[in-house]
Amino acid sequence: MKVFAEKVVKHKKLIAILSLVLLIPCIFGYLNTRINYDMLTYLPDDIQTVQGQKILLDDFNKGSFALLIFEDMDDKDVSAAREKIEDLEYVDSALWYDSIADITVPKEILPDDIYDEFNNGDCTLMAVFLSTTISSDEAMDTIRDIRQIAGKQCFVSSMSAYITDLKDLAEAEEPIYVALAVLLVIILWILASCIRIVPQAYAIVVERLGAYKETWNTGIHFKTPFIDRVARRVNLKEQVVDFPPQPVITKDNVTMQIDTVVFFQITDPKLFTYGVEAPIMAIENLTATTLRNIIGDLELDQTLTSRETINTHMRSNLDIATDPWGIKVNRVELKNIIPPREIQDSMEKQMKAERERRESILRAEGEKKSTVLVAEGKKESAILEAEAEKEAAILRAEAKKEAMIREAEGKAQAIEAVQKATAQGIQYLNEATPTSPVLTLKSLEAFEKAADGKATKIIIPSEIQGIAGLAKSLVETAKED
Repeated sequence: MKVFAEKVVKHKKLIAILSLVLLIPCIFGYLNTRINYDMLTYLPDDIQTVQGQKILLDDFNKGSFALLIFEDMDDKDVSAAREKIEDLEYVDSALWYDSIADITVPKEILPDDIYDEFNNGDCTLMAVFLSTTISSDEAMDTIRDIRQIAGKQCFVSSMSAYITDLKDLAEAEEPIYVALAVLLVIILWILASCIRIVPQAYAIVVERLGAYKETWNTGIHFKTPFIDRVARRVNLKEQVVDFPPQPVITKDNVTMQIDTVVFFQITDPKLFTYGVEAPIMAIENLTATTLRNIIGDLELDQTLTSRETINTHMRSNLDIATDPWGIKVNRVELKNIIPPREIQDSMEKQMKAERERRESILRAEGEKKSTVLVAEGKKESAILEAEAEKEAAILRAEAKKEAMIREAEGKAQAIEAVQKATAQGIQYLNEATPTSPVLTLKSLEAFEKAADGKATKIIIPSEIQGIAGLAKSLVETAKED
């Protein structure tokens, strides 16, 4: 709704002209529109009124009637009027006393009932029957013809006459009401045009008789019709203008195409309205000249790498130049810098060479880092292997030491156990007091065990007696212990 209202306000003149143009066919339509006053056409056919009307027309050729009252009129004139009325197309008959008696006969000799039906003082009555319905167009036209024939001394009383008068009155007063309505609409339109609502971030410059009057800010305002005029509706929001590319020449004679984008804001609506004609065009031309002046002092490479500097200089110069116009330039941006095709090709080749150089440097640095990393890896690997070998040797030596210790301890324990067993055996032998044959037998068992060993040579004493003696001496020794 807000958008629609803004568009209506913005194009109000066009809408007013369009309304006036559309009013022309409306006027023609109004003038050629027929109003139907025949109420019978709106009623159903089964209503008694409609049926009775149909019977009157079909059987009696009389659809309506009218009573004519002639005042202060001679009988011959009334009779002449009756004859003219009967000649009308939709008049079936006209009844007056001359219809039953000659007008040469004095009225005084007529029967009272007949006389009283048609006369009262200086007035005489005539009945006219019509062959059409009460409110048809034909009946109303016939009533008008009757009045024209009878003159001002005749008064017509009937439903058809009432409807005719109503129609004539409506048609006579309707243009007045239409004119009043049109006048009222025009007045309301003028008053509405004098009421202006200024939205946020907008301002309106008002003139009175061609001279500056005041500036309307946000809110509702009223202007004097036909005296005050809205000179300009000013947008106070920051605006953006994208100018087309402009040809500029650098210090080293290189022609380039540069398009700019200007961000500006109107700070003084009065100065903006009266300061310069076509402000946007003025800003565009000023931007182009300022850009040429700045780029003319720079070389191609500087132009391509000094956008921020160029933007700052342009904004400063434009802001100073547009102050008398009520405009503040907030930002200026170089949108595109398009050098010639030859320069672009050279720049592309240079860029390609530079990228290839960077690629070579990066590849060499990568290979260098890779070699260093590989050497460092090998070094760390050798160190780790030496440390691992060292720890393994230490662990092996400790394990060997531990094994030897455990082995020596085991041997010592075994020797001790053997000695203890031997001593216990000798002790058992001493306690048993073995005889010589037993000792001899044990000696033989000992030699038998020696023979079961791995020795390849066994020396057997020549004398078994010596072995027995040896055994006996051992027994004695054990006893002494």
